[in-house]
Amino acid sequence: LLDVTMPRLDGYSVCRALRAAPSTSRLPVIMITSHDDSASIDRAYDAGATDFISKPVNWALIPRRLRYVLRSAESETRVRDLAYFDPVTGLPNRQSALRFVAEGLAGDDDRAPSRGLAVVSLALHGVGRIGGNFGSVASDGVLRVVGHGLARLLQSKAGDRALVEFARVGDVEFIASICGSEPEALAVELAEAMTGWLREPVNFEEHEFFLECGLGVAVFPQHGADAETLLSRAAAARDDAMVAGQGVCPVYSEEVGARSRERLALDVELRRAVRNEELELHFQPKICLASGKLAGVEAL
Repeated sequence: LLDVTMPRLDGYSVCRALRAAPSTSRLPVIMITSHDDSASIDRAYDAGATDFISKPVNWALIPRRLRYVLRSAESETRVRDLAYFDPVTGLPNRQSALRFVAEGLAGDDDRAPSRGLAVVSLALHGVGRIGGNFGSVASDGVLRVVGHGLARLLQSKAGDRALVEFARVGDVEFIASICGSEPEALAVELAEAMTGWLREPVNFEEHEFFLECGLGVAVFPQHGADAETLLSRAAAARDDAMVAGQGVCPVYSEEVGARSRERLALDVELRRAVRNEELELHFQPKICLASGKLAGVEAL
């Protein structure tokens, strides 16, 4: 509840300062002033006011006005959480990850492109088996443990070298968005740290689970000039490494992109061949070397 007329710093300036601070950026603010002209009202809302009350104040109505404003703010927070946060882990979702990268590319705040930007795509393996054996409560719990653990790890490892957001963008897919100097080297370093963290068992309730992961990196501007392209190319590098059985975190390249497109084309052609009955079945004999007898066949 903020009066416009105050010594040294007026209410408009205080409101703008509140909006600029992350911890109070969405705090409901009601401004009170004896000026009720349209210019003063516009100035209050431009400064970030949630609501506006003219003097003299009817104090009997203030509690009801406050309850209305707080209920509206709570509803707005719920809508925002649904729009930008994953309901299972509480982490930012894909929409939030895209916005974080887009703001970094646009140079909002201190995330100028000159500082560098990279994304790391991570996919977990084994969560489906946990859900199949222990139910969705266990698999969701494991995702929460992994998500929050990796988010803390990234913040700790990055320190003041970069701004990092860790988001869940799919069932078992996560994205680390990194804004800082030397983004490619930092992204690889953080990817290796996440791989090391996942070598240890994940504890949920009385169970221990071991998960494997695949990772890939894409860097601005070498691998894309927009958020969607960077995320998709980091995922392509991740999938390429998984197919090849690589134990390292690869950085996207044109060769990776070409292989990804070839696999996609092959998948389309195989599905078309099955539909058109263009495949033939052959049987290759398997011979026991000790006896020379037929031991079975391999279907090709």
